[in-house]
Amino acid sequence: MGSQPFSKHDTYVLARDFKSASRLNYEHYLWHETVGYDLHPEILATLPSSVDQASVKIADVACGTAIWLRRVAQQLPHAHLDGYDISLAQCPPIQWLPKNVRLREWDLFNEPSEEMLGAYDVVHVRLLFVVARGASTVG
Repeated sequence: MGSQPFSKHDTYVLARDFKSASRLNYEHYLWHETVGYDLHPEILATLPSSVDQASVKIADVACGTAIWLRRVAQQLPHAHLDGYDISLAQCPPIQWLPKNVRLREWDLFNEPSEEMLGAYDVVHVRLLFVVARGASTVG
């Protein structure tokens, strides 16, 4: 992995290499230590418990290394967790992910697909200031 964007549409200004993936994971742990949870306890309390979790669908937009998804998958092993990012280059191989985690490429500056609309009980979005564009270029 080099420091170049993964695709010509990828405008991420930081590198996509081992150091960058490590930074993202470290930021996740700092965030967790600061707020004390991965999924807010009030949100967690509204979700079905145990077997009923099979109907719960959670999306993580700009999932980076999928660290948040992997942590939440431990808390909600029966929920369906989908991670979206313009590049999955920093994510672990599919075989290393929990069975209930699925990753998809999606540029958040494009319209979501029909299958994404209204499909999720929880949508997690965090730390997007690095990819935010000026008001004149956002749809």
